[in-house]
Amino acid sequence: VFKKEINHVLSGGAVFGFSEDLFALFLNSFVRSQQLGSVLFVTNDDAFNKDQYLRSGFFNNEVFYYPDVSGVDSVPGFQSRQNYFRSQSLIRLLEPGPSVCITTARAASVCDINRKTSLRNLSLHCGCKKDRDVVVRELLSFGYVLVDSVYSPKEIAVRGDIIDVFPESANRPIRISFDFNIVGTLAFFDVDTQCKTKEVSSFLFYD
Repeated sequence: VFKKEINHVLSGGAVFGFSEDLFALFLNSFVRSQQLGSVLFVTNDDAFNKDQYLRSGFFNNEVFYYPDVSGVDSVPGFQSRQNYFRSQSLIRLLEPGPSVCITTARAASVCDINRKTSLRNLSLHCGCKKDRDVVVRELLSFGYVLVDSVYSPKEIAVRGDIIDVFPESANRPIRISFDFNIVGTLAFFDVDTQCKTKEVSSFLFYD
């Protein structure tokens, strides 16, 4: 299915005339057929792109959404959500293996990405030896802001042997619990209830 259209896109062509439902099926087929490299789909409709990103979850496919940022300051909290999508796309596109990202022509043409000479990261996993204060200092050097309680991306809070961090590339903050100088547990949690939503064995923080 869509073999002709997929080959056309891979050769640099464009596709037209698909309904939203049909394009979602095409995108699903494209993702499943992709073997290597990163492919950028460019449209002129940011709302369409976000809708396709959400639909990709139904197919269990990872399609990354890089939003158009025009006018984001007009709605409180909107900027943080858009930064999450942008950060997630940039980080995941750097990972090895095939990937697909969808964006607008305007977002793709704006040169607003911080061109770092090196991408620093901090890798933590349960059971690793790491001093709590060293972790805090490193995250602060990444641009995180120390607060009493985390609610927004790029915030960090410290309480005893617990560090709460809200990465820009995640939609929930993560709680790091230490057992002396050993990372005991890593778990995402809900900012409103403070309840754990998902435990993970490791996490990679980027600056």
